Amino acid sequence: MIGPMTEYATTDLNVAAFLIARGWKLRRLDGPRTSRSFVFEAAAKDDVQRFFLNELVGARDFASALKQLKSALHHTP
Repeated sequence: MIGPMTEYATTDLNVAAFLIARGWKLRRLDGPRTSRSFVFEAAAKDDVQRFFLNELVGARDFASALKQLKSALHHTP
């Protein structure tokens, strides 16, 4: 279960990849296999606005984060 002040969760793969590219660690995947949430520490939420303001991250970092997340989605029961 997601704590009200201790964690931030998103179902958006691109937002999650952006957060990882910004240096945030994925805590875990939550929810059923068909509707996973990517869970980060609460402070990561501050960087989500940067995603929607089109802040740049390294292309390789973003691509690597996408690959990591897709692998986690496919290999986590």
